[in-house]
Amino acid sequence: SIIAHTPALIVYSIIQDKSYRLLSSDSKLYGDSYSFYISNYLIKFGIFGMKINADSIALTRDDKFVYIGAVTSTNLYRISTDKIIKSLDNKYDNLQLSIVSTNKPATDGLSSDNSGNVWLTVFEYSSIGLFNTVTNEISNIIVNDSLIRWPDGLCFGLDGLYLTNSALHYKLGKSTSNSINKHLNLFDTHGPFHILKIRYEDISHIIGNQLPTNGQ
Repeated sequence: SIIAHTPALIVYSIIQDKSYRLLSSDSKLYGDSYSFYISNYLIKFGIFGMKINADSIALTRDDKFVYIGAVTSTNLYRISTDKIIKSLDNKYDNLQLSIVSTNKPATDGLSSDNSGNVWLTVFEYSSIGLFNTVTNEISNIIVNDSLIRWPDGLCFGLDGLYLTNSALHYKLGKSTSNSINKHLNLFDTHGPFHILKIRYEDISHIIGNQLPTNGQ
């Protein structure tokens, strides 16, 4: 569970039909306590902040690295798939995450492109972010608080980058506006909830000419 205090990296072997639990309860997979506002909604649990453990994960297109991070953490980590595979065969017993950024915002979904970038759904800022693996910098690429509402999953399709929105802040948060009619359901109050597509021509300056095609 991303909320329970038992974070880990789960690896499933299709060949062996067996799953492995790695990095069990590694402190790097734990989230920090966050309190923040999204579209005038305060996000916290009671008197405490929201604390969500490892959930953001992506495999690079060359299959060499896995990027992972807790949802509410400023740290983004990576680990080589070679070390993961060797650890499954007990050929490598010092499995450790390497930190690549200490400036990660609160994120949910991750994905990667053929240029080596890691894309992030940054629900804290209603945006899509980008981690440049060359400069190790994270920047907001697209910000739109009317359409991007708690962005969740990312997937590169044949004709663009697709984005889902969960709008969880309407359910988890406390509105600071007195104009919200609490008797209406979420869809009547805040709908429609969109699945968005970013055209490749709009981000070609980032991903280059080699378009992702395997739907990750």
